[in-house]
Amino acid sequence: MNLAYATELSPEQYELFKLLLYPSSSTGRPRRVGLMLVLQAIVYVLVSGCAWRLLPHEYPSYSAVYYASVICQQG
Repeated sequence: MNLAYATELSPEQYELFKLLLYPSSSTGRPRRVGLMLVLQAIVYVLVSGCAWRLLPHEYPSYSAVYYASVICQQG
């Protein structure tokens, strides 16, 4: 497997972290971004220490990633 960034998760690692992400809602709009990319972006910010707005373009928008991280922190 060729990862673009050293912080990217393998599919096996993603399966372990998947339970920490907020579950999909039965109401409202369906998700437009993949949870694996969101989780990889959160890990990228945590490891690199970069600002949310400086996420590489390969990841979803910084606002979507930041929102997911806030939801995860709230439990």
